[in-house]
Amino acid sequence: MRGKLRSFAGKLFSCFLFFSSFSALQAQRQVVAIPAIEKALAENKLAEAEALVQQQVDRFFAEKRADSLNHYIFYTGKIEQLRNGAESGVKKLTALVNRIKTLSPPPATLRQTWLEAGEYFGFAGKINLAYNANTEALQQTAAMPGKTPAQLGLIESNLGTFAQRMGNIGLSEQHQRRAFQYRLSDPTTDAESLYVSYNNMGSILYYASKLDSALLFFNKAIETVKKTEPTPVNQYYRPALVLNNIAGIYSLLGRSTEAIEALKTSILYLKNFIASKEPHLKKSSAVSLQYEATDNLAGIYKELGNYRQAQDLLLHSYEQKKAALDKGDPAIFISQVLLGQLYYAMKDHDKARRFLAEGLEAISKADGDHTFWKADACGTLALLHDERGENEEAALYYEKADALYEASLQGDYDNIYLEFISNAALFYAENKNPAKALARAKKAYDYIAKTQGTETLSASYQLLNL
Repeated sequence: MRGKLRSFAGKLFSCFLFFSSFSALQAQRQVVAIPAIEKALAENKLAEAEALVQQQVDRFFAEKRADSLNHYIFYTGKIEQLRNGAESGVKKLTALVNRIKTLSPPPATLRQTWLEAGEYFGFAGKINLAYNANTEALQQTAAMPGKTPAQLGLIESNLGTFAQRMGNIGLSEQHQRRAFQYRLSDPTTDAESLYVSYNNMGSILYYASKLDSALLFFNKAIETVKKTEPTPVNQYYRPALVLNNIAGIYSLLGRSTEAIEALKTSILYLKNFIASKEPHLKKSSAVSLQYEATDNLAGIYKELGNYRQAQDLLLHSYEQKKAALDKGDPAIFISQVLLGQLYYAMKDHDKARRFLAEGLEAISKADGDHTFWKADACGTLALLHDERGENEEAALYYEKADALYEASLQGDYDNIYLEFISNAALFYAENKNPAKALARAKKAYDYIAKTQGTETLSASYQLLNL
């Protein structure tokens, strides 16, 4: 269909819901980085940092202290990655984990070993490996005498985080709901753990298009983090993460001014956290979240029609990511997809196709499926070909995107998928396929009627498509 511009409502916000990965470092002890190593890393003295780690690794192997060796797993991978790339980091870390296993440590220690490994894999963008490491940690937890629901909840939360980052929203929901129930059932659960689950439950409800409920959980997360110890991570990093999510909800509810303010506050908090004197392992995550918040701010300006501001922010974020992250990091292909979507909205189809193609190629080489991002890219290509009157190509991408969204969301329909269904229904109607058009429109309406009722604005909007 030529000449008619259609866009996804809130399109860039598919990167908004940033599930907080809550590693065992935060559950079993205060997250305290090793100052001497952090100082060497901050000064880019990688050889010195490596020597400090190796000195302690050699010592604790000689003493057969597997529990102490766990403290150096993350650093082993990170330092090697900084020197020789992520693949080399994974190999060196895996070798260390295998050596620790030769000491035959008890399940509680091996649980920590795998959680530390998962923390590094997540940092390195090896999401499938991070998920698998936490699966191993869950098995070790099951073998622990006297295990608590809070300990099980921690790992279920991590598994949900990594499932979401792989684009498997349905699997993520299963893990996060189990984590929430475990934590609520355990009176020893601390405020930090509850904060994480409130934030993650808000994210689940977002993907189910239950925006008011999602906002309620995000606000509960903000309230809960105020009850934690006033460290930089609790004062700045964690509120910034939730504000990033809240901004996405505000934007979808049409509260753009509040969304912009929430994001600006989030970015300011992240800068304060990164600049804080206390070394912390979450500072790497804060840098990534800062990119994400910048992308999301661009999304708001895009929806407001300020394409130039959106382009400046997205390109700045993209260049920063390429300079700071490993070339296989998912954040880079996310930028490519977002830029492709922006250029589609700007009617620059050549640039849109180039960035979307680059994004899809990078996704195909990435660790994990990243199904949701594949769906987003294919959905935009469907719109692009539709607008150009290239109906065969459009139909192909509409079908691809629909299957990918279904696989990713597994029964839930978020705002992006609902808008996609409306666009697909219109395409089929205009191309003399009324049965398929009606089936698509009815699918969206039935979902909204079931989850939000028939008297809502969303239901009325979907009813217009029937």
